[in-house]
Amino acid sequence: MQAFRPEAAAGIERVYQFQIGGETRFHIEVRNGVLEVIPGAHSEPSVTLLFPDVDTALALIEGRLDPMQAFLEGGIRSDGNLILALQLGALFWR
Repeated sequence: MQAFRPEAAAGIERVYQFQIGGETRFHIEVRNGVLEVIPGAHSEPSVTLLFPDVDTALALIEGRLDPMQAFLEGGIRSDGNLILALQLGALFWR
């Protein structure tokens, strides 16, 4: 992913799982500055992000949707550590 900032992920180990429209589509593993996108579910994600549709998920990933605002308005939900969910943006956008 071009928007990923390895320097912002130094020393971080997390698994973000993406559930879109009720179906787990993929998860991303961030391990000490390295990002890997993997199809399907992870057995123990750090946090699962729940999106109503693909457009909302893409808007978040591409930085067109403010994560805090989306959570407050109910456009995105999370299962797990909400703080980790909100920190996702720092790994991608400047």
